[in-house]
Amino acid sequence: MIELSLWTWLAILLSVLAGTAASICYKKASGLTGKSAILYFNMGLLVGFLNPVFKTLALRGNNPNVIFAIMNGLGGILFVLIINWVFKGRLTRLQWFAILLIVIGSFILQLQPSKSREGSLTGVYDAVGVRE
Repeated sequence: MIELSLWTWLAILLSVLAGTAASICYKKASGLTGKSAILYFNMGLLVGFLNPVFKTLALRGNNPNVIFAIMNGLGGILFVLIINWVFKGRLTRLQWFAILLIVIGSFILQLQPSKSREGSLTGVYDAVGVRE
């Protein structure tokens, strides 16, 4: 398994929460006018600024493929759940099943191939004439 530190998981969570909070602020601002709309829009900009900051911290010293997959998969799930909670939406059984598949896929992604399977494509490379 790929070991991610507690700080990496915290940076991933904070990045996703910052992006979600910014989206909620923008949604609120779109339904308002005047100073209230400007206030929510500016709050969205300030909170949204933290999203790439925490994303950068999560990427530091880690495999970007794994980090981006976790952020996009689990981040998307968290975003959908928070937005549904804030705006009182309901998820169908199919949507809950899709969420379950994404969670399972995110954990499978962290598994590394065993040593015995490394280089198992060598025969395929030889068959098509590819040399390293």
